[in-house]
Amino acid sequence: MNHFSKTFFLTRFYLRKDWVTLVSWLALILLMTVGVAAIYPSVYPNLNNRIAIINTLKLPSMRAILGPLQNSTTSISNIFVSELSLWMMLLAGIFAIILANGNTRKQEDNGLLEIMQARCVGRFAPLLATFNELILINGLTTILIGSGLNILNLTGSNGAGNWLFASLIGVAGLFFGSLTILLVQVSNNSSQNLTFTFGFFTLFYLLFVGKMVHPKWPVAWLTPFSVVRKLSIYQHNNFGPILLLFVLGLALFEIEFYLASIRDEGSGLLPSIAGRKTLPFLRNYPMLVLVNQFESSAVWIVLLFIFGAMYGSVLVSIQSIVKGNPLITKILQTQANQAITSFLFVISLVFAVIATVPGILTIYKLRTDEKRGLIELIYARPITRTTVYLANVLIGMAISVVAFVGFEMGIFLTQQATLKSPLKLSHFISLIWANGLPMLVLLTLATAIIVWLPKFGKAIWGVLYVVILLNYFGSLFKIKHWIIESTMFGLIKRNFSHPLATEQICLMVGVELILLIASWEHYRKIDL
Repeated sequence: MNHFSKTFFLTRFYLRKDWVTLVSWLALILLMTVGVAAIYPSVYPNLNNRIAIINTLKLPSMRAILGPLQNSTTSISNIFVSELSLWMMLLAGIFAIILANGNTRKQEDNGLLEIMQARCVGRFAPLLATFNELILINGLTTILIGSGLNILNLTGSNGAGNWLFASLIGVAGLFFGSLTILLVQVSNNSSQNLTFTFGFFTLFYLLFVGKMVHPKWPVAWLTPFSVVRKLSIYQHNNFGPILLLFVLGLALFEIEFYLASIRDEGSGLLPSIAGRKTLPFLRNYPMLVLVNQFESSAVWIVLLFIFGAMYGSVLVSIQSIVKGNPLITKILQTQANQAITSFLFVISLVFAVIATVPGILTIYKLRTDEKRGLIELIYARPITRTTVYLANVLIGMAISVVAFVGFEMGIFLTQQATLKSPLKLSHFISLIWANGLPMLVLLTLATAIIVWLPKFGKAIWGVLYVVILLNYFGSLFKIKHWIIESTMFGLIKRNFSHPLATEQICLMVGVELILLIASWEHYRKIDL
């Protein structure tokens, strides 16, 4: 048996295992690219609208968030690729990181890799099968996006530019997938691998932002995101940077084989923590949960703070954006003179929902630790189910709240430096309070689903998506107000003084207590 035995068998197995995730990804990325491109002619119907948004995109703050303009024209296609190139790279990278980690280090931690290798599976077969899956899904992504844009044929577009934009997304996914598999060989567990990978991901993005804000920034070539600066989509169509990023992804994968050959299975090349000698405060189960979640939670908190700082830096441009874009005016439900207030409420709502993700992942350990057999080790000590339940739920809530506070503080600090008349700290405290209660409702709902309906635990991600969709696009699609209010976020009034009425606060607290107590009572009685 060689090191690559059963590679194609594993590739088919991974595709069958992940087919729901892969199809969902394809649907999402097509909606975000081809679907968005289809409505751009109605978003920017005339030359004045296009000139206004292009002038806005030239601002340093907008360049830092969206990247540079791809060409010098005022066409709809130029606006489309300039606004979406960087963000689609980010989205493709995040998906590839999660997919690659799930099929490599996560399976190794769960003991599944050892079981597979007992069935004549070569040592390197899981790595190569994961890479094959990355090539297939990113290749299919490229083909579908390129074909869709060619069919739409936006004004100012051309075939080469469409395929260049599509290739950018596909190659970005392949590169970050390769980087994830490389860091698998270094890290000691799945959580640490995600922390390292997203740490590099964030560093790359910050280097890119630095280049956009300070053109003479000397280390911009260190970040893969810099390729968007050199493409000139729909004008010169430079495929060279894409080819370079593709070759770099292949080179990373070659290095992975060498590192995999010199490390022991179940461990990484980095030394492990020496236990209680370096963690003297690890004395009880809640502290164990905190230690296990510290790295990934820290990444989420830092990321949301950075996103807050980015959005805070563009507040100075919000009025001009709203003036030149009737679609955004409808989404924000405001005119230019109230644009900053409405923008803050809308963007805070979106990131309040996003901030629940690390909390839900912590709460989800009530089930994942049980499936992996780890909870039996916990109950071998004198620890009650109530302790386990409350530790995961309350720490998960605390992580989400801290992450959201970090986002708001990021906005607050940067708007202090950019706005002539910055908003008061009390305004941001109101935003935290107003969105914090609906956040906790979502987290308690997630707890109830995980405890009562564990087989449908992943449905909570669909709930988050629907909440954002209803509250962000509800006014645009004329969705009935009571449907939006049922998400709890729809009850928030765009008023810093009184964002929530007393009866609404009582309603949310009541729902949270009922869900928490009912879930706790059920968790105490269920069999392991």
